[in-house]
Amino acid sequence: MIEVLPKVGQSVEQMPAYIRHAVAESYLKLRRPAIAERLYKSLLNEKNYADYAVYSGLYYALIEQEKFQEANQLILTMDTQLPNFDTVRPKALIKPLMKIEPNF
Repeated sequence: MIEVLPKVGQSVEQMPAYIRHAVAESYLKLRRPAIAERLYKSLLNEKNYADYAVYSGLYYALIEQEKFQEANQLILTMDTQLPNFDTVRPKALIKPLMKIEPNF
């Protein structure tokens, strides 16, 4: 994928978010975490695009560069910015599931 980018005639920063995400993943896989970090950070600025995959990609890009304090701060940010799965499920669904008894 990376070798095709120069042929597109457009900078990566101008491409849609889903393409930048794929490019960031490619750079991370190719052990070029500084470029991946820049792209992941641009995705965090996208409205409604940041999700666990973007945050975790950025986390690994930071770890690869030994930016441990920044990676730790990112984990703390994730804890406040991303929804907790328990709070996402409607409470009405949780209680009936807790009452189900196994049929052994």
